Amino acid sequence: MLRLKGPILGLLCVFTIACSDNGAARDSGTALDSATTDLKSGLGDSFSGDGAVFGCGFDGQLPFSPMGETLQFESKDRQTCVLAKRRNDSIPGDIYKAVPYTLLSMRVGHDGNAETISDPAKLKWTSTHHNWYDEGEATGGALIYTLAYSFDVNGNGGLMFAVTAKDLQGKAVWGPVTLFGLNAQTTP
Repeated sequence: MLRLKGPILGLLCVFTIACSDNGAARDSGTALDSATTDLKSGLGDSFSGDGAVFGCGFDGQLPFSPMGETLQFESKDRQTCVLAKRRNDSIPGDIYKAVPYTLLSMRVGHDGNAETISDPAKLKWTSTHHNWYDEGEATGGALIYTLAYSFDVNGNGGLMFAVTAKDLQGKAVWGPVTLFGLNAQTTP
């Protein structure tokens, strides 16, 4: 974790602007890139976003933010959902290249089954540069679930999300399943 204050902070701002998307600013904390949201807009009427199929316990009023502390995802076919709760461990006033999080719980529903993991010893969040390739991992009774972020640098840009399940020996059981943020919106 890198913590900067004072004059170094000013230099960091200059260098951050110089090495970011040709100076274009991204607001990764409040909205998804339009390419990602366009995928969600094609979900049609079958996407209710209520998580009722699995009882993921979604809050339908909570706006989606990939940098939020509550993450609510559902697959296009509504056969998979993820509800992850995490804590932002940032120190107020400090600037981070990767916002540090602690995963507090993860609920995964897939094909009619759901499992909630909340034991801190079975939860891990890995923060990456700009949080573009973060992973949350939760070890359940028989499966290890991984919620993965990826940044589409070769396509239209924007964050994409997927979940996979492996058995306790690491063999793939299902996934990756592409996920869409509940209530994801773009900003003009």
